[in-house]
Amino acid sequence: MKFHEFGDCGNPHIMLIHGGGNSWWNYLRQARVLSEKYHVILPTLDGHGEEYLTEYISTEDTADKLMEYIEKK
Repeated sequence: MKFHEFGDCGNPHIMLIHGGGNSWWNYLRQARVLSEKYHVILPTLDGHGEEYLTEYISTEDTADKLMEYIEKK
């Protein structure tokens, strides 16, 4: 799973999660606008976009990876 970040990480955080068949670029326009006031995080879920070679395991696995990222940051 890859994470793309926009804006100052000192600002409040927003994570926008794309749906199936999409990728982080689905929210690129919104991220550019929101990054003026927020730290925007756009993950690329396993099996999607540039992570197409990384096997999608389950929704639970994806949620665990997102939570791990949030807790570390």
